[in-house]
Amino acid sequence: YAQATFDFQIAVASHDPNRLFHLLHRYPWHLETLLRIAELYHYSGQAQESAEILERCLYACERAWHPHFASAASNGLARLDSNLEQNKPMFEALFRHVVALTRRGCHKTALECSKLLLGFDHADPMGVLCCIDYFALRCQEEKWLLEFAGTFGDCKFVDGVWKSCGSLLNFPGFAYSTAMALYSTADDIATADSALLKAMLAHPYAWTATLWKLDAAVSNDKDWQEILSHPHFDFSNCALESRSLEHLSEIFATRHHLLWRPDQILEWTKRIARIACQLIESQEPSDFLD
Repeated sequence: YAQATFDFQIAVASHDPNRLFHLLHRYPWHLETLLRIAELYHYSGQAQESAEILERCLYACERAWHPHFASAASNGLARLDSNLEQNKPMFEALFRHVVALTRRGCHKTALECSKLLLGFDHADPMGVLCCIDYFALRCQEEKWLLEFAGTFGDCKFVDGVWKSCGSLLNFPGFAYSTAMALYSTADDIATADSALLKAMLAHPYAWTATLWKLDAAVSNDKDWQEILSHPHFDFSNCALESRSLEHLSEIFATRHHLLWRPDQILEWTKRIARIACQLIESQEPSDFLD
């Protein structure tokens, strides 16, 4: 395998894709070669071929597992150190497989594979937490999402700024996705209202970016234009202290915006956005958040 890896590095340095295919013929189960060829297929528009190569790569990983690893993985007890060079192809292959699954509309399978990937290393080296909430909503696993999110945290008014005090709620995606999950499952709509209000107070730019993606649905709505012009939402990206948080908000908007497009959802969010603006203007905590 060391010789195969050495030959792979030479093939990559040559910038000749044909050398990768020749190398794969010699070493049909070499993981790095399989991953690079899957990438070549992907960028050439051959999605089916790319998916097949990824499945072949995952099969090669499974063949290398310890006999007890599969049972441990099914019980959520298997761990892999993502910092070890030997383990990195497994993480990359599984994550690319998740992406390919969701593109095919297999959101339930993508969710289960994401759980496995996150279980391998809780440090989340592949950023699964940025998409696992989306998969849960797409396959109607709202109850699992709420259970996974655990404690929703709280949103408090500190030194003139609304701040989220939860762990997963520090991710804009989880803040808004848990609100939508509550809206879809809760008998008491007030609980969902409170969760969405907290998300809008803590992560206004995520919602502004989402509305930009839904421009066709809100561009002619005077109410939305008034809300977007409010200081809390207008130029909310400039108020962010972290480029990483801005990037997470943009990822959320790009991936989730179609979930918020139905008229019923937009009317609900408009009502809560108005309350958020009023609350910001009052500069006082509200019983609505309890």
